[in-house]
Amino acid sequence: GGAGGYGTRISTSTSFGLGGGLQLSITGSDVLLAGNEKSTMQNLNDRLAAYLERVRSLEKSNSLIEKQIREWYEKNTINVGQDYSSYFKTIDELRSKIADAQLENSRLVLQIDNAKLAADDFRLK
Repeated sequence: GGAGGYGTRISTSTSFGLGGGLQLSITGSDVLLAGNEKSTMQNLNDRLAAYLERVRSLEKSNSLIEKQIREWYEKNTINVGQDYSSYFKTIDELRSKIADAQLENSRLVLQIDNAKLAADDFRLK
């Protein structure tokens, strides 16, 4: 080294043990894989493949369960619609009463008209 920073080099080194025989060594800004890189990469690829297979398996199971839930609800859910059949009898009875009242009203109007005509005839005689 030297004074004033000319020709001075500072180096740091840090090592991590990652398991599986992999040693990661950081020297300055370089990252080096020490050990059997091919074996390590194969192990990582195998783990990733197993993870992806597990995800696919869970997605398949999930879709099957969702289908079963949907089928259960379709089979066990009762469509509760309004049943107005009990009201139809009452409606028919009321319509009949209305028709009878209209007929009686027409009879009364006719009787009133006949009474007026009879009164007019009586006045004339």
